[in-house]
Amino acid sequence: MKNLLILIMLVLSLSGFATILDGVVDQVELAIKMANSKKVTELLDASVDITIVDEEGTYSKTQANEIIKSFFQKNQVKDFKIIHKGDANGDSQYSIGKLTNEKGESYRVYVYLVKRGELYKIQELRFEEE
Repeated sequence: MKNLLILIMLVLSLSGFATILDGVVDQVELAIKMANSKKVTELLDASVDITIVDEEGTYSKTQANEIIKSFFQKNQVKDFKIIHKGDANGDSQYSIGKLTNEKGESYRVYVYLVKRGELYKIQELRFEEE
């Protein structure tokens, strides 16, 4: 009986963990789909690695906001969908999506999330031409 109770608690805590992560991935997907640089920035870690095509660097949230905002201004988002997500290790996750802009150009978007306390934050964000 005691083992059953422990098993039930473990399953419930893991399902809560998946729900938290799915919520963050859903927020990322919606923010990118809406080209909302402010919302994407809210989901960033204190510093973040950003790659846009061939330009890459590590930036503060403020700098990252300007870079993401500029990308969205140059690439008006027509559609964005997460096509794959997975577990990188115990405290980090990733998702891969496809962004299509109004010009018909496509970008593969890679998002790497790390757990900070109880929250997941974006530590790496890449927009690569397809």
